[in-house]
Amino acid sequence: MHAELLQPANLFLALVVVASITAIVVRFVKVPYTVALVVAGLIVSSLSGLKAEMTPDLVLIVFLPALLFEASWNVDIKAFQKDWMPITLMATAGVVVSILLSGGLLYFFGGFDIKLAMVFAAMISATDPVSVVSMFRKLGVSKRLTMLMEGESLLNDGTAVVAFKLASTMVLTSAAFSVGNTAYDFVFNVAGGLALGCALGFLISFATRFFDDHFLEITFTVIAAYGTFLLGEHFHVSPVIATVTTAVIMGNYGKHYGMSPTTRLAVHAFWENAAFLVNSVLFILIGSTIDLPGLLDDWKLILVSLLAVLVGRLVVVLVTPSKEKISWQWRVILFWGGLRGALSMALALSLPVDFPMRLEILHMTFAVVLFSLLAQGLTIEPLVKRLKINIIDEQESRYRLLRARVMALVSMQKNLEAIRGQRQISGQTHRALTASLAGELKLVEDEIEALKEAHGHIVQFEIDETTRELIILQKDQFRRLAGSGFLDEEQVAELTAELDAKLDQH
Repeated sequence: MHAELLQPANLFLALVVVASITAIVVRFVKVPYTVALVVAGLIVSSLSGLKAEMTPDLVLIVFLPALLFEASWNVDIKAFQKDWMPITLMATAGVVVSILLSGGLLYFFGGFDIKLAMVFAAMISATDPVSVVSMFRKLGVSKRLTMLMEGESLLNDGTAVVAFKLASTMVLTSAAFSVGNTAYDFVFNVAGGLALGCALGFLISFATRFFDDHFLEITFTVIAAYGTFLLGEHFHVSPVIATVTTAVIMGNYGKHYGMSPTTRLAVHAFWENAAFLVNSVLFILIGSTIDLPGLLDDWKLILVSLLAVLVGRLVVVLVTPSKEKISWQWRVILFWGGLRGALSMALALSLPVDFPMRLEILHMTFAVVLFSLLAQGLTIEPLVKRLKINIIDEQESRYRLLRARVMALVSMQKNLEAIRGQRQISGQTHRALTASLAGELKLVEDEIEALKEAHGHIVQFEIDETTRELIILQKDQFRRLAGSGFLDEEQVAELTAELDAKLDQH
């Protein structure tokens, strides 16, 4: 095998080994995994002289599709619908305002060229609060606040990348800034990306219906992630928005329409592992790319850029309107929890080697990302607890867990009856398994009753939860009646509006 082929393969294997060792170490040391990876990259680079370099296009094509697809695949579109307005505003108009404000501050107080300031502001405007959302779920923070944070992060990736490409193109081509042309390019990129993503999302979802092979369907999702991204590049529309749209459609429609439960689990596990590897390698690359002495030399520029980013974020969070009130405590968390991460560094590394002030922009981006991971990432949990953000009651959480076990056991009983009905097992085996399941079910139901007796509010909680489920079932029934022609769209809208009002009360 040729040496030129072995070199990148050896480098990739070395990075994965370093990532694995780092993952083991952080189990014993309370340091965020991403921070540990950057430190590992710095150590490896300083000890071995390794400088891992990748071509700019390869950084985008290898890293971005996997990161975007995995995050978008898991988004619950129904939870998103309730707060679509503030999420969409923060992720679109909010990003634009943040770019203009951060870039303007960097231009006036940092002495940066205005076009270069906008390039930096665009690449750093996308939030990446993966660790924050994970912490929210661990603490039981309100699902609405979690969706506000996660939904904005998902959508603002597309806006940030479109703005970044427009700004960097103006620098490279020395084109004059035109409001009309820039607005047209922005709208064309976004609309084109949405159209392409919708078309491919539904097409691939339809294709999965004809197969029940999790290896093949995992391959379809890989084609969806990377194929959509490459087609977006080919048609000169936003590949990020196209990939996100495809993943959201497949994650909310395709996996239920054309995938078996076993396949869904396999696909989820595959993309979780892929995102872990991509994030690991990317953050090690960050550490091995940074020149620490040069970073210290640019401390004044870094300080201005950090302040500009924080001010831009604060203004956007404070002024974003919402149909349903967002408390000041929530806005504080949305501001401080807006971490920067993998996407910002991927965009920085994607700049051509001859890009003006590339090294300074790399230093600024790295410093902002490191600050957000360390200062913001390590203090967000104490801040959530200090502000007493809607933490879910532990007993309610326990009730949900027990109820899920009951539902699973009842489902197993039904499947067992079906298996016996097809004479796949003997009567003796059927009786033994039926008795075992019944015994296990009684134990769980007894635990639920004991929980209700010890904590009286669980009774009302069960009533509210069941009422919500019945209302949702009613809405589904109305949609089926509309599909059969029994109800028209106006009647369905009227009936579902009444049900939505009831849902808000529970």
